Amino acid sequence: MSVSRPLPKELLKKMFLKVLYEHERPGGRYSKHGHDYNAIIREKIPEFFNIPTLSKDEYAEALRAVFELEKDGYIMQDPTQSSNVFKVLTDRGRRIVEKSLEDMKLPSIDINELLTRDDLREKVVDDYLAGDYETAIFKVFKLLEETVRAKANQPPTAIGAKLMSAVFNPSTGRLRHPDAQTPGEVEGFHLLMRGAIMWFKSPIGHRTVGYDDTKTAQVLAFVNLLLDMVDQC
Repeated sequence: MSVSRPLPKELLKKMFLKVLYEHERPGGRYSKHGHDYNAIIREKIPEFFNIPTLSKDEYAEALRAVFELEKDGYIMQDPTQSSNVFKVLTDRGRRIVEKSLEDMKLPSIDINELLTRDDLREKVVDDYLAGDYETAIFKVFKLLEETVRAKANQPPTAIGAKLMSAVFNPSTGRLRHPDAQTPGEVEGFHLLMRGAIMWFKSPIGHRTVGYDDTKTAQVLAFVNLLLDMVDQC
């Protein structure tokens, strides 16, 4: 395998998962070996990918990669072992690792730290970490619509941009943000809510948009902010 050095953490994550998979899958290259994560980093990754031994800095990055993989739910401590140096793939990890190295998508942003709302985070974290970005975005805008409908006592038939206009229209809307001090600011919040639905949610229902992890994280954080603002109305 031809790779540029030093190896970045995101690539080391994928390499670690691939080698761990070779320990676990029936007939895998290392299926008769232990799966101590230190041994995987120091010995098995260079051997499996036919590259020189990791440098000191690469080894440190690989340790951080293992920590983040466990934190994000791709690996866990082997429940059959007393030592925490032995890791196994979770169901989420297995879904990812069966793809080619080039097609494996591991988000580089800590979504759990980025999103401050529990209700939003719980709905999307699994989809985000699995790389199902359009589903994650669709779900958060669905949550936004449900939150607005409930707060403004709107019927289930009120949806999308029409819902936002019914609730936040400067003249006839039921809700207004308390920080809006001028007619222009009231209208701005109305257009913000209406535009968010039209720009981000509506296209997903009609075509493949092609979000990546960074853009998706930004959109999710934006909806996190909008939900906080709706709570203030």
